[in-house]
Amino acid sequence: MLDEVLSLVAGWSEGLACADGARVTAAFDGLADALHRAREGLAPHAWDELVLSLRSSELLPILLQDPLTRWSYHRPHGHPGDAVLIDLATAQGDAARRLRETPARGRRIYAALQSRPLCAALRHRQRIAEGFLQGIAGSCSAPSLLVVGAGHLRELPADAAHCWGRIVALDHDGAALDALAARLPQVEPMRLTARDGLPARLEGQVFDAAYAPGPCDYLAEAAARRLLARLAVHLRSGGRLMVCNFSPETADRGYREAFMDWKLIGRDEDDMMRLAAHAHPGCAARAWREPSGQVVFLEMSKQG
Repeated sequence: MLDEVLSLVAGWSEGLACADGARVTAAFDGLADALHRAREGLAPHAWDELVLSLRSSELLPILLQDPLTRWSYHRPHGHPGDAVLIDLATAQGDAARRLRETPARGRRIYAALQSRPLCAALRHRQRIAEGFLQGIAGSCSAPSLLVVGAGHLRELPADAAHCWGRIVALDHDGAALDALAARLPQVEPMRLTARDGLPARLEGQVFDAAYAPGPCDYLAEAAARRLLARLAVHLRSGGRLMVCNFSPETADRGYREAFMDWKLIGRDEDDMMRLAAHAHPGCAARAWREPSGQVVFLEMSKQG
């Protein structure tokens, strides 16, 4: 399979470099689908060998003309999956300006990636989370919200923020928190120093809702359990928690790992329910997927 994939590199490169948008999309889909099959079918060491070969080929400089792939691969903020990447994937925030500054070839590749399940899943994730937050905001007066891995928190539009009495947003990325605070001045930004830890100054504080869109994608089992348990502690009785995690069999995993250098820890519904079972005794929980099937949601309600 390794040699078969490498034999197609020249054809993909030619297709991606052409000026015909439909041909670029076809080449990109062929590449992404082949990498998915290779990621599923190869042993880990063989996959790593293939990734190294692909990154040393003519494909990488072509694909890095896409602003989304380039941002993810180079990690300007020092860590994967940051707020700017999510904005680029969902075509929000500063994405339009970055795209205007991108050469035509990069824009065509970006358009092809936008049509893939990866970006569709992130858009679905945002819409579902926005609905979750709207439901909380409509259920009581001036509710409080704790968000871990907030990024730019696009799930909370500026015109809906007034419904909340308090919003505490935690993230590792100081630049993301600054941008979030500029967009939503009522947010209380807090810098995270550990992926599965919460600031000590939150001790004793409780919230009506908690939301963690991405941290579990990067946490091993024990650390993910600790994070959910700590979030449950900060929920009042009847409070609700939503956590999101990419599934193990995401369609664009091969491209994401090979050319975006973006690795995630996938979990299915059973995995998420096991996390919930360890988070807090008596929490009601359910797990489901968004329409593209790429992201698994866990929603918990704290009882007692």
